[in-house]
Amino acid sequence: IDEAGRLMGEQLYPTQTLCMDTQQALAYYTPLEWGPWNRLIRAEVHRNISFPNYRIHEDEAIKFRLLERCRIVVQAADSTYFYRQRANSITASNIDRSDMFYSRSENLRYLRQSHPVLVPLFLPKVCEDAILNLSILNRNGFTEDDRRISDILDFLRTNRREIMACQYVTKSQKLRCMVITCSNWKKK
Repeated sequence: IDEAGRLMGEQLYPTQTLCMDTQQALAYYTPLEWGPWNRLIRAEVHRNISFPNYRIHEDEAIKFRLLERCRIVVQAADSTYFYRQRANSITASNIDRSDMFYSRSENLRYLRQSHPVLVPLFLPKVCEDAILNLSILNRNGFTEDDRRISDILDFLRTNRREIMACQYVTKSQKLRCMVITCSNWKKK
């Protein structure tokens, strides 16, 4: 919903109610954009899982651990939760989106340890976040001396072979990854 209260974009929810066990839900949700927001989660599922401090998109960092603790996941077809988007909100800004990259990198490590078969489904998201954040940070004058850029470059360089071999990473993502990792990153 935009600032004027009008619906924006397309329907992001299924057109039918879905009922899944933990493994089905993990396989279903891994390649999708989703988070623990817009979900009813029992308190005991959330017990001993905390959001990272001082981070935008902190919900992204815990979503797989929460989902893994659910015996049954039901997703209703009805859209009953709407988001109000403001032009100047922190999630709409393009100043720094590196928190999403860090949260998704943590999720990738978690999936590698707990559910390695799901890694290829999630790798494109981390790759795209890395490329997008590198572009945003560079455009805003940051250099490789900045820890965020250094971390992103390290991720792309360390995971380049896996990114290139992943059938779910797009050709565009692979090309951008190759250009970034094979070039000498220069200060802006």
